[in-house]
Amino acid sequence: MLDVARRLRTHLVNAGFKVYLTRENDRFVELDERSRKAQRWGADLFISIHLNSAASTAAAGAETYVLAAAGYESTSGGLSNLTQPGNRFEAANTVVAYQIQRAMTQRLGANDRGVKRSRFLVLKNAPCPAVLVECAFVSNAREEEQLLQESRREALAQSLARGTINYLNLAKRAQLEGK
Repeated sequence: MLDVARRLRTHLVNAGFKVYLTRENDRFVELDERSRKAQRWGADLFISIHLNSAASTAAAGAETYVLAAAGYESTSGGLSNLTQPGNRFEAANTVVAYQIQRAMTQRLGANDRGVKRSRFLVLKNAPCPAVLVECAFVSNAREEEQLLQESRREALAQSLARGTINYLNLAKRAQLEGK
């Protein structure tokens, strides 16, 4: 997914945004360190890009996660009454997730697995609106084959960029209307 992240960065930089990657090479960065980096950079948005896997080789599609609200179950179950730092961005999290999910499914024709709620560490400690995007299933032979194609990775990056830019434009408009 590093290739997709780099391509996404190029699209967003070309659109006038400043972009940081939590890693520049193929090495693991601890989950809590990713959130700390975003904090140090004063990030306005955090997007964690992933590939999914499932026991069933039939599982396919894209899904986007936001932090589950305190007192509510995550999509996979599990209730917590604890408020996390990332909960203060609940409305924005939902809007960015919707925009990215919609852009991925429209542009790629991916199976829409929806916007889901979870308590992933990178979302809990996010210092800004944040989403975790599961772009496709590597356990699905067709999706894995598609991801090996440069054109598919480019289309994925373009869809992530479109969803991100849609969200940022909505946020800017809301900020201007609030003044």
